[in-house]
Amino acid sequence: MANYGFHPDALLEYAEATTYYVRERSPSVAEAFEAAVESAIKLIVATPDRWRVVEEPGIRRYVFKRFPYVLYYRWDSEERFVTIFAVCIAAANPDVGSAGLPNKALKVSHRCSRKRFLKKQEMES
Repeated sequence: MANYGFHPDALLEYAEATTYYVRERSPSVAEAFEAAVESAIKLIVATPDRWRVVEEPGIRRYVFKRFPYVLYYRWDSEERFVTIFAVCIAAANPDVGSAGLPNKALKVSHRCSRKRFLKKQEMES
């Protein structure tokens, strides 16, 4: 089985979304969101090639069923490592997510993951 890690911005987005659900919905909805993210990560780590590449180089997207969110990640088969680059709101208006929660990502969700990936690549070079 592969290992995984969050890009710091993705971890912040995850924390902000969870906090939003606690404050604006209920603690039980926040717990359900956390469980959905944990379940998604387990699926991604178990079968990282299952979801198609939506952006080069190798950025894949997992779409949640119950929550208006997507995870963007990259699978490094040589390192057997999944990097989660974004936890983005999937909204019709990309500047505003569900119930008016601002989307910290760029105007097109997959661009936020690409920007983070390219920034990380630059830092590693």
